[in-house]
Amino acid sequence: WNSETHNKRPQPHLCDSIPTSTPNVLSYTFGSFENWQTQLQKSENTIISSCHPNLLHGSYNQGSSPSVALFLNQTNVGVIEVHHGWKDTDKDIGSCGAPISFVNEGGIVLNSWPLVY
Repeated sequence: WNSETHNKRPQPHLCDSIPTSTPNVLSYTFGSFENWQTQLQKSENTIISSCHPNLLHGSYNQGSSPSVALFLNQTNVGVIEVHHGWKDTDKDIGSCGAPISFVNEGGIVLNSWPLVY
């Protein structure tokens, strides 16, 4: 849904599109405890997307089976994540651009980044 193709098309605008999940695209959603609490207490079933006003949502990689941990480094919060990488047989149906495959069966990918919210 939030891909290079969708972001660059003239119509419909990204936030006017109906959010849908894309296989093998790994996403994140970050927010304060208060923002999550507000979201979870809503009576309607709202899909969280990159257009959400209070939660940061996006995609960071392609693969499967992610495992994530948050850590505190002095005054900064960081994210560390590991997942099964892209396999040569996977199809880029989300138009994200196929990542480089270093191992035919995908291997293990390690990501980390600071969380600035």
